[in-house]
Amino acid sequence: MIEGETERGGVTETVRRYYLCSTELDAETFAWVVGGHWRLEKRLHWVPDGGAA
Repeated sequence: MIEGETERGGVTETVRRYYLCSTELDAETFAWVVGGHWRLEKRLHWVPDGGAA
């Protein structure tokens, strides 16, 4: 489980994300794996900046 906070419009929201894994990982490796997943997600779901025609 990873817990994070987001603030939108002056309202703070706490979010918990649960992950299932078939391998037992230490906290540092787990954080690296989850971070890699979200880096990949952000690259795949890009938003055009409006600068290109």
